[in-house]
Amino acid sequence: MYHSFSLASALAVLGLVSAIYLCNLRTRPGSWLRSDLLGMVLMALLTSLLPLALGAAGAALWQSLTGGVTAGAFLTAGTDLLAVALIVAAGLVFRALVRATYRATATPDNVTPLTPRPAAPRPSARGMTRAA
Repeated sequence: MYHSFSLASALAVLGLVSAIYLCNLRTRPGSWLRSDLLGMVLMALLTSLLPLALGAAGAALWQSLTGGVTAGAFLTAGTDLLAVALIVAAGLVFRALVRATYRATATPDNVTPLTPRPAAPRPSARGMTRAA
């Protein structure tokens, strides 16, 4: 039971991170997919499902390792390792998403620079009175 849940939740996490990547970077700027509401819903689903996926993968892997050495244990350990690999892949996609989102943008070329004002003339020393 843990094994199928860990694999399904890891696939869901990878799908959510890929959907966030698609919505934030691969759509045109005026698209409804770039809306804040959709991004918040996807992030809420991701933050609720990622701990479940990590916990289920850990519990399933622990159950596989402590269950003894059988052919079934090797198969279930393989699905658990696949779930862990999917979670790592989701982490790498999320890292690429964050790096691409906060990349330094080029300065626009349609901005006119300000012209410097001439320096104001300094007052002469004779015009200033000294305090006693």
